[in-house]
Amino acid sequence: MSTAQSYAGPQEDIDAILQQATSFSEAFVDGDMATIVAIYTKEGKIFPADSEIMTGTAALANYWQRGPDVTALHHKLTPLEIVVTGDRATDYGYYEGKTRYKDGPVSSWRGKYVVVWKKVEGKWLMDIDIWNRIVEPAQPTADEQAVRAACMDYIEAFYQADTTLAYRSISPTLRKVGFYYNEESGDYSHQLEMPFEALITLAKQWNIAGDQANDQSIKQVTLYEVADKTAVAKVTAAWGIDYISLAKVKDQWMIVNVLWQSEPR
Repeated sequence: MSTAQSYAGPQEDIDAILQQATSFSEAFVDGDMATIVAIYTKEGKIFPADSEIMTGTAALANYWQRGPDVTALHHKLTPLEIVVTGDRATDYGYYEGKTRYKDGPVSSWRGKYVVVWKKVEGKWLMDIDIWNRIVEPAQPTADEQAVRAACMDYIEAFYQADTTLAYRSISPTLRKVGFYYNEESGDYSHQLEMPFEALITLAKQWNIAGDQANDQSIKQVTLYEVADKTAVAKVTAAWGIDYISLAKVKDQWMIVNVLWQSEPR
């Protein structure tokens, strides 16, 4: 997260805005919702995520009201830029905080905000307040990584004509069925069956000359669901798409079923 800060305008105004930001955080942690509301103008507007714009003291007081089962442990605003122009100022940056629900774990969160300040009777107040939370990408579990690796083995077995990858990640009991699109007839084939032995034979030959796939060819894996014993994924490769079912056998994820078709028309 970038924390480089840029402030422009009279220093006393900058200091007053920073102090109001600090007061907001302190009031949030203290549960002092009256102080929070007082930091807005009477016509102040907030733009909560997934909600309508809320305007005015009553609406803001209702929004910021906190239930008895919620405890704020931390709140901080980090302005990255404040620009003061007359009796108006713009301010954007990041916010962060921690809350705890009754009998529950501590929840940490952070996001980004934009505030338009207005100087009213010598006091800087928030007139427009917009924010939204930053959702951190979930880290893949060990099983998710292993399922993805098995699907990549499936692709690379054909791309590299390397059957060791197939033996490593595809069950000998494999059932693979699919539909090939015939450009001449303009139609799909009847259902084609490919048992494990036939897959091994095809993997040896399909790209042996390097004319079917190369380093630039698509190899995409989309995980739909990974449970403790079974998983479902989609593979997109040079030949088309495959819907893949996997099972965890002796701590090894193995491909057991494949339904494929040529590249969609």
